[in-house]
Amino acid sequence: MQSRPTPAINPGNSGGPLLNADAQVLGLNDQIETNNQTTGGEGSSSGVGFASPANSVVKVANQIIASKKVQHAYLGVSLNPASVDGAQIARSGSPSCPQVISPNSPAAAAGLEPGDTITALDGKPITSTDQFIADLNGYSPGQTVTLTIQRQGDTKKVQVKLGNRPLKICAG
Repeated sequence: MQSRPTPAINPGNSGGPLLNADAQVLGLNDQIETNNQTTGGEGSSSGVGFASPANSVVKVANQIIASKKVQHAYLGVSLNPASVDGAQIARSGSPSCPQVISPNSPAAAAGLEPGDTITALDGKPITSTDQFIADLNGYSPGQTVTLTIQRQGDTKKVQVKLGNRPLKICAG
């Protein structure tokens, strides 16, 4: 598969498919970073775009077509985005979201703790936070998964029944 540079995504040309050189759909361009402002105070594109993975888009589209409620699996943790060798639960929250494990969440019920590093999901090795999020997205609310975690040098397996992602995630 050959890759080519992608043109910048700007207001007016975002929202289409993200294709590889063989015209295979990889994702759907659906967001742009707007941390810049025009002189009128409106957000403007910095040329950075984000795409939802194609398999996620198909899953949601099929749920909508079947007149089903769209639901996403939910664990209830804040993850360290720079994790390597797994997906580490943050050790502390932010001012806007101080809880790293949401109260009454599947993670809280399973006894997960700040600083735990998830190294496998149902036996599949997890190498990064992004991979864990993508893999978890393949599950549905109500499914039970086995997480392999590292906690203070010990390896543990934890069963977690996934919840339905709430509209407001931070329980701050």
